[in-house]
Amino acid sequence: MSQSPSSLKRVRSLDPRLADDLEADFGRLIQAGSAMAWAQERLPRLVQAGSTTGVLHVLVEEARELTGVPGAWALSWSGSIDRPSVEALAVSGETPVIRAMPTPEAISKTIVGQVIHDRRPAWSDDALADQRFGGVESVQAIQVRSMGCLPVGTSGVLYLHDPE
Repeated sequence: MSQSPSSLKRVRSLDPRLADDLEADFGRLIQAGSAMAWAQERLPRLVQAGSTTGVLHVLVEEARELTGVPGAWALSWSGSIDRPSVEALAVSGETPVIRAMPTPEAISKTIVGQVIHDRRPAWSDDALADQRFGGVESVQAIQVRSMGCLPVGTSGVLYLHDPE
């Protein structure tokens, strides 16, 4: 916070560490409130989507709009981690289309599998240089740079990729 309320200034004069903690907590509350407002604005669109495919279509559109990445997919994963069956939701105009897995040049199945397995998001500004992903064969093969992968439901992910 750039300006502290007078009560926070008084706390700071008595206990600077407590004031820092309160300021950080307040900042997190503001951030959470902003995230809730953002989600609330999109809720009607998600409800109107009607189907899982429709909801995923909205998520892909929102991800592209929010991040500006050229590659954004909603992926559905079935089978085992070693032998996955992956379908991608591609956006074609206003119509969501289920199709086969995008070309290997676009997506790292290893990262997708890890996110599905761990149920935790994976992010990297440069996956090639990132210790977590740099040694992964698919990351090296397709030269993954900036990417994000978030779990959606129990067997899906939102996969964002910017090759630059």
